[in-house]
Amino acid sequence: MEIVWARNPTTSQEIILSLKDQVDWKFETIKTLISRLVKKGALSYEVVGNRYNYRPAIERSEAISSEMDTFFSRVGRASLAPLLSHFAESKEALSDEEIVALKKLLHEKGGRK
Repeated sequence: MEIVWARNPTTSQEIILSLKDQVDWKFETIKTLISRLVKKGALSYEVVGNRYNYRPAIERSEAISSEMDTFFSRVGRASLAPLLSHFAESKEALSDEEIVALKKLLHEKGGRK
């Protein structure tokens, strides 16, 4: 999805070329993934000549929210504190803007100053 969000619209060939250095997947595997994303409503397409131009059918924030809901339905909401702790301590440090946004959100949800 990141490729499609960045290169809107894009073709399956462009997606394959973008992924070839990131994953060791066969052409057919990537085509199957694209097909599944279309069936799930995450991608839309239009046929232009003999090419399919793919576009995101959902916003990035909507996709993240959906994935988080799925994650929490599997592991339970009790895992939220360890999850946030893991993100805060991960290799990829949070930006100052992300820290401010998280503090604001926690403040709003927690009801304390």
